[in-house]
Amino acid sequence: AMGAVVLPLALPVFPVDTYIGYAKALGMAPPTEEHHRMGLLPQHYADMFGWEELVSEVEKAYRSLTPEEQARCSIFAQNYGEAGASTVLGRRRGLPPALAGHNNFWLWGPGTGSGEVMIVVGGDLEDNERVFRSIVRVGTVRSKYSMPYEQDMPVYIGRGLKMPVRELWPHVKRYI
Repeated sequence: AMGAVVLPLALPVFPVDTYIGYAKALGMAPPTEEHHRMGLLPQHYADMFGWEELVSEVEKAYRSLTPEEQARCSIFAQNYGEAGASTVLGRRRGLPPALAGHNNFWLWGPGTGSGEVMIVVGGDLEDNERVFRSIVRVGTVRSKYSMPYEQDMPVYIGRGLKMPVRELWPHVKRYI
């Protein structure tokens, strides 16, 4: 009987809003495995949300480019989840594979792009201004159930990387 009570806390058996109400009724706050502010869901549930919204925003940015820019475009995401979603879900939308300096994505390298045109998912405008001659916010990923740091996440188009991608690559490495 106790297993049936806690099962919905470990497996997604309820719709999201039902889960949130159930967890509150049991007095269960979302636990965190990382050092981030928590949202409505524990991270293992929150990480299941926002990927389609992210890929839709990246696709809008990509489609706003000229065909010549699309041919030279790279996508850079802040973490492996965002890069993985963009790569896997973006494949059927004709998007190039994403890059990231986070965990094993960094090991796969910077790809073959020149950095002339890059869609950047997330990050601070000021940080992005340091590496691009021009950076413009073109969209926002909105997902109320994802982790707070992935809610209202900016999408930029950067042009004119200030140094070659291969020189920049060692500086984007981030393991957690």
